[in-house]
Amino acid sequence: MKSWRKSIGLADLNADDLVSNENHVDVWIASVDRLASVAAYWEFLGNDDTALLSQLTTSSGREISGAARILSRIGLSYASGWRIEPRAWRIRSSPNGKPAVADDQPNVNFSVAHTNLVVVVAISKAYQIGVDVETVEQIIPRDVIAAFCCHDEQVALNKLSAQCMAREFVRLWTLKEAYAKLIGAGHSVDFSSLKFSIDSLQLLQDESGDLPERLTHFETMWVVNRGTLNHVSLAIGLPVSYRGRAVLQVMTLDDRNESNSVLQMPNISL
Repeated sequence: MKSWRKSIGLADLNADDLVSNENHVDVWIASVDRLASVAAYWEFLGNDDTALLSQLTTSSGREISGAARILSRIGLSYASGWRIEPRAWRIRSSPNGKPAVADDQPNVNFSVAHTNLVVVVAISKAYQIGVDVETVEQIIPRDVIAAFCCHDEQVALNKLSAQCMAREFVRLWTLKEAYAKLIGAGHSVDFSSLKFSIDSLQLLQDESGDLPERLTHFETMWVVNRGTLNHVSLAIGLPVSYRGRAVLQVMTLDDRNESNSVLQMPNISL
Protein backbone atom coordinates (compact mmCIF):
# COMPACT_ATOMS: atom_id res chain seq x y z
CA MET A 1 0.00 0.00 0.00
CA LYS A 2 1.24 3.46 -0.90
CA SER A 3 0.08 6.59 0.90
CA TRP A 4 0.46 10.36 0.92
CA ARG A 5 -0.59 12.64 3.78
CA LYS A 6 -1.21 16.32 4.43
CA SER A 7 -2.87 18.33 7.18
CA ILE A 8 -5.81 20.62 6.54
CA GLY A 9 -7.43 23.22 8.79
CA LEU A 10 -6.59 26.26 10.83
CA ALA A 11 -4.92 25.05 14.02
CA ASP A 12 -1.46 23.64 14.57
CA LEU A 13 -1.17 19.89 14.10
CA ASN A 14 0.33 18.03 17.04
CA ALA A 15 1.64 14.52 17.49
CA ASP A 16 -1.61 13.26 19.03
CA ASP A 17 -3.51 14.33 15.92
CA LEU A 18 -1.27 12.17 13.79
CA VAL A 19 -1.73 9.10 16.00
CA SER A 20 -5.52 9.20 16.19
CA ASN A 21 -7.55 8.50 13.08
CA GLU A 22 -10.69 10.14 14.47
CA ASN A 23 -9.91 13.35 12.59
CA HIS A 24 -8.77 11.62 9.40
CA VAL A 25 -10.20 11.82 5.92
CA ASP A 26 -8.99 8.78 4.01
CA VAL A 27 -9.13 8.73 0.21
CA TRP A 28 -8.59 5.30 -1.32
CA ILE A 29 -7.72 5.05 -5.01
CA ALA A 30 -7.38 1.82 -6.98
CA SER A 31 -7.64 0.59 -10.53
CA VAL A 32 -10.72 -1.43 -11.45
CA ASP A 33 -8.69 -4.15 -13.13
CA ARG A 34 -6.42 -4.55 -10.10
CA LEU A 35 -9.36 -5.06 -7.73
CA ALA A 36 -11.29 -7.22 -10.18
CA SER A 37 -8.33 -9.50 -10.93
CA VAL A 38 -7.60 -10.54 -7.33
CA ALA A 39 -9.95 -13.34 -6.34
CA ALA A 40 -9.38 -12.80 -2.61
CA TYR A 41 -10.85 -9.30 -2.81
CA TRP A 42 -14.20 -10.68 -4.01
CA GLU A 43 -14.49 -12.62 -0.76
CA PHE A 44 -14.88 -9.25 1.00
CA LEU A 45 -18.32 -8.77 -0.57
CA GLY A 46 -21.48 -9.49 1.37
CA ASN A 47 -24.57 -11.35 0.20
CA ASP A 48 -26.34 -8.09 -0.65
CA ASP A 49 -23.42 -7.08 -2.87
CA THR A 50 -23.49 -10.39 -4.68
CA ALA A 51 -27.24 -10.16 -5.25
CA LEU A 52 -26.99 -6.66 -6.70
CA LEU A 53 -24.04 -7.53 -8.93
CA SER A 54 -25.90 -10.53 -10.32
CA GLN A 55 -28.53 -8.15 -11.69
CA LEU A 56 -25.99 -6.34 -13.89
CA THR A 57 -26.03 -7.54 -17.48
CA THR A 58 -22.40 -6.90 -18.51
CA SER A 59 -19.16 -8.29 -17.13
CA SER A 60 -17.57 -4.82 -17.23
CA GLY A 61 -20.43 -3.41 -15.19
CA ARG A 62 -20.06 -6.15 -12.60
CA GLU A 63 -16.30 -5.56 -12.40
CA ILE A 64 -16.67 -1.79 -11.94
CA SER A 65 -19.46 -2.03 -9.38
CA GLY A 66 -17.74 -4.89 -7.60
CA ALA A 67 -14.47 -2.97 -7.43
CA ALA A 68 -16.26 0.03 -5.91
CA ARG A 69 -17.86 -2.15 -3.26
CA ILE A 70 -14.61 -3.97 -2.50
CA LEU A 71 -12.66 -0.74 -2.02
CA SER A 72 -15.44 0.74 0.14
CA ARG A 73 -15.29 -2.26 2.48
CA ILE A 74 -11.50 -2.18 2.69
CA GLY A 75 -11.56 1.53 3.50
CA LEU A 76 -14.28 1.14 6.15
CA SER A 77 -12.38 -1.68 7.86
CA TYR A 78 -9.18 0.38 7.83
CA ALA A 79 -11.06 3.30 9.43
CA SER A 80 -12.32 0.92 12.16
CA GLY A 81 -8.78 -0.22 12.92
CA TRP A 82 -9.68 -3.57 11.32
CA ARG A 83 -12.02 -4.31 14.26
CA ILE A 84 -14.69 -5.06 11.66
CA GLU A 85 -13.72 -7.26 8.73
CA PRO A 86 -14.61 -6.03 5.22
CA ARG A 87 -17.32 -8.63 4.62
CA ALA A 88 -19.10 -7.77 7.88
CA TRP A 89 -20.10 -4.24 6.90
CA ARG A 90 -23.76 -3.76 6.00
CA ILE A 91 -24.36 -0.94 3.56
CA ARG A 92 -27.72 0.73 3.16
CA SER A 93 -29.03 3.53 0.98
CA SER A 94 -30.34 6.66 2.68
CA PRO A 95 -33.61 8.19 1.41
CA ASN A 96 -31.61 10.43 -0.96
CA GLY A 97 -29.69 7.45 -2.32
CA LYS A 98 -26.43 8.20 -0.53
CA PRO A 99 -24.70 5.02 0.69
CA ALA A 100 -24.38 4.70 4.45
CA VAL A 101 -23.35 2.18 7.07
CA ALA A 102 -26.18 0.31 8.85
CA ASP A 103 -27.45 2.08 11.97
CA ASP A 104 -26.20 -0.57 14.40
CA GLN A 105 -22.61 -0.37 13.08
CA PRO A 106 -19.98 2.30 13.77
CA ASN A 107 -20.89 5.70 12.36
CA VAL A 108 -18.47 6.18 9.46
CA ASN A 109 -19.18 8.55 6.58
CA PHE A 110 -18.13 7.51 3.10
CA SER A 111 -18.56 8.47 -0.54
CA VAL A 112 -17.80 6.46 -3.68
CA ALA A 113 -17.04 7.41 -7.29
CA HIS A 114 -15.59 5.62 -10.31
CA THR A 115 -14.78 5.78 -13.98
CA ASN A 116 -14.42 2.70 -16.16
CA LEU A 117 -10.81 2.36 -14.97
CA VAL A 118 -10.51 3.98 -11.55
CA VAL A 119 -12.37 3.68 -8.23
CA VAL A 120 -12.18 6.34 -5.51
CA VAL A 121 -13.60 6.04 -1.99
CA ALA A 122 -13.50 8.81 0.64
CA ILE A 123 -14.04 7.88 4.30
CA SER A 124 -14.22 9.87 7.54
CA LYS A 125 -15.49 9.29 11.06
CA ALA A 126 -15.67 12.97 11.91
CA TYR A 127 -16.81 14.80 8.78
CA GLN A 128 -19.44 14.60 6.08
CA ILE A 129 -17.72 14.04 2.74
CA GLY A 130 -18.34 13.76 -0.98
CA VAL A 131 -16.02 12.60 -3.76
CA ASP A 132 -16.14 12.43 -7.55
CA VAL A 133 -13.81 11.33 -10.34
CA GLU A 134 -14.07 11.89 -14.09
CA THR A 135 -11.74 11.28 -17.00
CA VAL A 136 -10.28 14.47 -18.40
CA GLU A 137 -9.77 13.09 -21.88
CA GLN A 138 -13.21 13.68 -23.36
CA ILE A 139 -14.85 16.17 -25.66
CA ILE A 140 -17.33 18.45 -23.90
CA PRO A 141 -20.05 19.95 -26.16
CA ARG A 142 -20.77 23.62 -25.51
CA ASP A 143 -24.44 22.92 -24.82
CA VAL A 144 -23.40 20.64 -21.95
CA ILE A 145 -21.22 23.41 -20.53
CA ALA A 146 -24.13 25.84 -20.84
CA ALA A 147 -26.46 23.44 -19.02
CA PHE A 148 -24.21 22.73 -16.08
CA CYS A 149 -22.28 25.98 -15.53
CA CYS A 150 -23.48 29.31 -14.22
CA HIS A 151 -23.03 32.45 -16.34
CA ASP A 152 -19.73 33.55 -14.77
CA GLU A 153 -18.24 30.07 -15.17
CA GLN A 154 -19.28 29.99 -18.83
CA VAL A 155 -17.64 33.37 -19.44
CA ALA A 156 -14.41 32.16 -17.84
CA LEU A 157 -14.43 28.87 -19.77
CA ASN A 158 -15.10 30.58 -23.11
CA LYS A 159 -11.83 32.49 -22.74
CA LEU A 160 -9.87 29.22 -22.79
CA SER A 161 -8.70 27.06 -25.65
CA ALA A 162 -10.83 24.00 -26.47
CA GLN A 163 -8.38 21.67 -24.74
CA CYS A 164 -8.16 23.81 -21.60
CA MET A 165 -11.92 24.33 -21.60
CA ALA A 166 -12.58 20.59 -21.44
CA ARG A 167 -10.07 20.15 -18.63
CA GLU A 168 -11.46 23.00 -16.55
CA PHE A 169 -15.05 21.93 -17.13
CA VAL A 170 -14.24 18.45 -15.81
CA ARG A 171 -12.61 20.08 -12.77
CA LEU A 172 -15.75 22.16 -12.16
CA TRP A 173 -17.99 19.16 -12.74
CA THR A 174 -16.17 16.99 -10.19
CA LEU A 175 -16.20 19.81 -7.63
CA LYS A 176 -19.95 20.26 -8.04
CA GLU A 177 -20.60 16.52 -7.97
CA ALA A 178 -18.51 16.10 -4.81
CA TYR A 179 -20.37 18.99 -3.15
CA ALA A 180 -23.75 17.56 -4.15
CA LYS A 181 -22.77 14.21 -2.62
CA LEU A 182 -21.55 15.97 0.52
CA ILE A 183 -24.91 17.63 1.15
CA GLY A 184 -26.76 14.44 0.22
CA ALA A 185 -28.54 15.94 -2.77
CA GLY A 186 -26.94 13.99 -5.61
CA HIS A 187 -28.27 14.86 -9.07
CA SER A 188 -31.25 16.71 -7.66
CA VAL A 189 -29.03 19.79 -7.45
CA ASP A 190 -29.10 22.18 -10.39
CA PHE A 191 -25.38 22.36 -11.11
CA SER A 192 -25.80 25.71 -12.87
CA SER A 193 -26.88 27.14 -9.49
CA LEU A 194 -23.50 26.25 -7.97
CA LYS A 195 -20.75 28.76 -8.63
CA PHE A 196 -17.07 27.96 -8.22
CA SER A 197 -14.02 30.10 -8.76
CA ILE A 198 -12.07 28.95 -11.82
CA ASP A 199 -8.81 30.06 -10.23
CA SER A 200 -9.22 28.53 -6.78
CA LEU A 201 -10.95 25.73 -4.91
CA GLN A 202 -13.68 28.00 -3.58
CA LEU A 203 -17.46 27.68 -3.65
CA LEU A 204 -18.84 31.16 -4.23
CA GLN A 205 -22.56 30.37 -4.38
CA ASP A 206 -24.61 27.34 -3.41
CA GLU A 207 -27.91 26.00 -4.69
CA SER A 208 -29.89 28.65 -2.76
CA GLY A 209 -28.19 31.43 -4.70
CA ASP A 210 -26.37 32.70 -1.62
CA LEU A 211 -23.01 32.16 -0.01
CA PRO A 212 -23.03 28.65 1.47
CA GLU A 213 -23.84 28.45 5.18
CA ARG A 214 -21.62 25.44 5.72
CA LEU A 215 -17.82 25.54 5.71
CA THR A 216 -16.61 23.24 2.97
CA HIS A 217 -12.99 22.38 2.33
CA PHE A 218 -12.13 21.17 -1.17
CA GLU A 219 -9.16 19.14 -2.36
CA THR A 220 -8.38 18.02 -5.89
CA MET A 221 -5.85 15.65 -7.40
CA TRP A 222 -4.97 13.99 -10.67
CA VAL A 223 -5.01 10.22 -11.11
CA VAL A 224 -3.29 8.46 -14.01
CA ASN A 225 -4.23 4.94 -15.03
CA ARG A 226 -3.28 3.18 -18.28
CA GLY A 227 -2.20 6.55 -19.66
CA THR A 228 -5.63 8.04 -19.00
CA LEU A 229 -5.79 11.22 -16.92
CA ASN A 230 -8.59 11.52 -14.38
CA HIS A 231 -9.55 14.34 -12.04
CA VAL A 232 -10.68 13.74 -8.45
CA SER A 233 -12.48 16.31 -6.29
CA LEU A 234 -13.09 15.88 -2.58
CA ALA A 235 -15.54 17.98 -0.52
CA ILE A 236 -15.20 17.93 3.29
CA GLY A 237 -17.97 19.43 5.40
CA LEU A 238 -16.68 21.27 8.47
CA PRO A 239 -18.56 23.09 11.25
CA VAL A 240 -18.89 26.83 10.53
CA SER A 241 -16.90 27.63 13.67
CA TYR A 242 -14.25 25.01 12.84
CA ARG A 243 -10.79 25.87 14.15
CA GLY A 244 -9.24 22.43 14.28
CA ARG A 245 -7.03 20.52 11.93
CA ALA A 246 -7.71 17.28 10.11
CA VAL A 247 -5.43 14.83 8.36
CA LEU A 248 -6.04 13.97 4.72
CA GLN A 249 -4.50 10.65 3.72
CA VAL A 250 -4.50 9.38 0.14
CA MET A 251 -3.85 5.67 -0.33
CA THR A 252 -3.71 3.09 -3.08
CA LEU A 253 -3.61 -0.68 -2.80
CA ASP A 254 -1.40 -1.05 -5.84
CA ASP A 255 2.23 -1.50 -4.78
CA ARG A 256 3.44 -2.75 -8.15
CA ASN A 257 5.89 -0.69 -10.14
CA GLU A 258 4.06 -1.19 -13.41
CA SER A 259 2.99 1.19 -16.17
CA ASN A 260 -0.72 0.56 -15.56
CA SER A 261 -0.65 1.12 -11.80
CA VAL A 262 -2.55 3.99 -10.25
CA LEU A 263 -0.53 7.05 -9.32
CA GLN A 264 -1.85 10.00 -7.36
CA MET A 265 -0.51 13.54 -7.21
CA PRO A 266 -1.91 16.34 -5.05
CA ASN A 267 -3.20 19.39 -6.82
CA ILE A 268 -0.85 22.38 -6.57
CA SER A 269 -2.28 25.86 -7.07
CA LEU A 270 0.27 28.47 -8.10
